[in-house]
Amino acid sequence: MKRTKKMRHYLLTFGILLGGLAAPSISFADYFDGDPDPGNGNEGITEKKDSAQITVDGWIGEFDPTNPGPGPNPDPGADGWVNVTLPTSVVFGAVDVDNGKIKSPSYTITNNSTKGVKISVEDFVHGKDADKLPELDLKLNSGGKMIQLVSPTAPTSKEEITTLIGATASSSDSVDFKFTGSVGTTHDYKTTIEPKYNLVLKFEAQP
Repeated sequence: MKRTKKMRHYLLTFGILLGGLAAPSISFADYFDGDPDPGNGNEGITEKKDSAQITVDGWIGEFDPTNPGPGPNPDPGADGWVNVTLPTSVVFGAVDVDNGKIKSPSYTITNNSTKGVKISVEDFVHGKDADKLPELDLKLNSGGKMIQLVSPTAPTSKEEITTLIGATASSSDSVDFKFTGSVGTTHDYKTTIEPKYNLVLKFEAQP
């Protein structure tokens, strides 16, 4: 009977020692490469010893630019910070009674990322039946700022539309745009055409 109690005592002591060696899991915070660890508060002092052990914990996962952390952040300005909501298709048109004036609905681009994003026109690609409007003057109108997309005499103007600030838990920044211009004076409205284009936007995350 005494032997049994002694064995239980050894097992209990061994279990306590194992538990003491197990380090608690650290709490990960979001961080940039090379910066001080914002979640590191467990520094200790090694004294009168010729060696020490430091626990190393890794974290590998998917990054969410709308809610960073835990784990490493992409480099400042990297594409990984881009998260915007934008229309996947837009329309414009003109009718004869308006003398060819271009009209369109209004569209919105919203920045969901916690980092700011610069939005620019990268290109305006002509597709099916686009050549049937040789006099088309088409501009992107964003709050009164005009960016030339199509002109009989000039190429697409590749310029910034705006820079949206980073979103917070309570608000997000957005920009509206529409199309304006004219189809010209010689178009024959008796034949309806449906020209196709692709508006190419460029997004640049801000540091």
